[in-house]
Amino acid sequence: QLLEYKYENGEIIVATAFKKEVLTKSLNEDEGCFSTIIESEFFDLNFNNLNKNLFVKIAKTYNNRTIFEISDSNIEEQAPSYLYTIENLDTQDLEQKLTNVSIDGFEYTGVFVFKLSPNSTNTESKFETIVFSPQQGIVHLKIRSGGYLKLN
Repeated sequence: QLLEYKYENGEIIVATAFKKEVLTKSLNEDEGCFSTIIESEFFDLNFNNLNKNLFVKIAKTYNNRTIFEISDSNIEEQAPSYLYTIENLDTQDLEQKLTNVSIDGFEYTGVFVFKLSPNSTNTESKFETIVFSPQQGIVHLKIRSGGYLKLN
């Protein structure tokens, strides 16, 4: 699916959103009394003209823990250079983290706000804040050097 993002100056950037991938993995290592299943959902947003990819990962893990992050890498064993997270995400119910935000003169309701994580291996990311809508995906990217990209 092709998506258009617009800079504050009106320039259009085309991004390609790739199909979601859903993985289910059992962590049952023996024939014990319990098993743990991890369910993960991924999708990839490729900003064609910027040579940038963002990967969105949502996962339910052991003890019903939720992982919801955006990064520049989808390789499991490799730490991403840029990792964006929701502040204080320690809830089993993601809906509790939905919020309303005003950013760069735009109002968004019922969205998740991701900030560049201190766990990023590289703090020179192009983006500082990413706004994610459950219905539309990434709708707004605040650029660290000023300006933004907004879903058109």
